Amino acid sequence: MTKKEKKLKALKAKLSLYESMYFRRISDYGQDLSESFASEINKEEAAILSCAIVDLEEEIEELENK
Repeated sequence: MTKKEKKLKALKAKLSLYESMYFRRISDYGQDLSESFASEINKEEAAILSCAIVDLEEEIEELENK
């Protein structure tokens, strides 16, 4: 396995983990979008995970196109 393949594999694994964490945070909202402290933390975590997912997808795409 080449260095590029190893990096792609690691990035894809990380992406999978972040996506599952993101969807778990989103599902935590449920139908109750109250402005409790816990829901604010979930919203912030979801936003951070969303950005991380986009960054990883871009990095994977860039590496695959090399």
